[in-house]
Amino acid sequence: MSEMTDAEIRDLLRACPTFKYLKSIQAQNPGTKSTQQVLKTSKLVHNNKIIRPRCVFQYFIDPKNWKRRRKPKSWPRYLNWPRDILRGTRHPKYDERSYKAGKLKWSEDCQGKNCQDMGHRNAREPCDCVTPDWHSVNNTSWMNREIELWWKNPILGVSTISKRSHQSGEILGEYFGEIIPVQKKGTDCTYFFSLPLSQEDDQSLIGFVDAARVGSWTRFINHSCRPNTAFEFRRVGSTQRIVIVAEREIVAGEEILIDYGESYWESLKDEGKYCRCGKGCKYKEPKTNTQGRQM
Repeated sequence: MSEMTDAEIRDLLRACPTFKYLKSIQAQNPGTKSTQQVLKTSKLVHNNKIIRPRCVFQYFIDPKNWKRRRKPKSWPRYLNWPRDILRGTRHPKYDERSYKAGKLKWSEDCQGKNCQDMGHRNAREPCDCVTPDWHSVNNTSWMNREIELWWKNPILGVSTISKRSHQSGEILGEYFGEIIPVQKKGTDCTYFFSLPLSQEDDQSLIGFVDAARVGSWTRFINHSCRPNTAFEFRRVGSTQRIVIVAEREIVAGEEILIDYGESYWESLKDEGKYCRCGKGCKYKEPKTNTQGRQM
């Protein structure tokens, strides 16, 4: 993960491609009911500005977002704050004293490509791997060959369609984006992925991965209460990576779906937003009785 200057971020945004998706529209020929497919550029409103998200296959940090953010009291002395946030997240059996001293043991093996030290789980220097086993999916060539972006409807927006079959357990990509600090309540969290300090406490947040401005195709995966993929953390060397894993076989032409999780839908309750996927929905709006009380 790189810490970038404002100029470097601007250069990155200019150099990286935007996302294109297909949309079916009514043909213009009078008297016909045929449709045609047109290519559109993805855009959204972010911080009251219309932006066009850029395709990247990395995590990065904008230093100005962290200037007034103090590191946690238990932050390990040997890690840089906030640059090493992916090294400091999700430690097992968290306790502040051991964490700060760097004495914790990892609970999972490294998933680095050709890792020579699969059994080494020392928290401080587990190994020097930086390239994951699934590195071949982290590029535009794989994305263009395997994934198609289609406009679904005004509520769900763009959907991700698999062009070929994928087996259960296969890693389809990573959830890349910008590492940002914990935000105030009411902030748009549509593209957030939480980074907890501890594996055992998802509420011990130290930041988020935000894919609003930049990210990979995985930022477009829609929610379903009956998903065919799942988010998982995988360790590569000394860092945690966020991957999307197929939970069952996905056939060609099928939409790739994922469960956004309870914390995501909890954050939207105050806005009166609930899941409407209609597939054994776990996060739907609660029913109320005649007195307006939840049943």
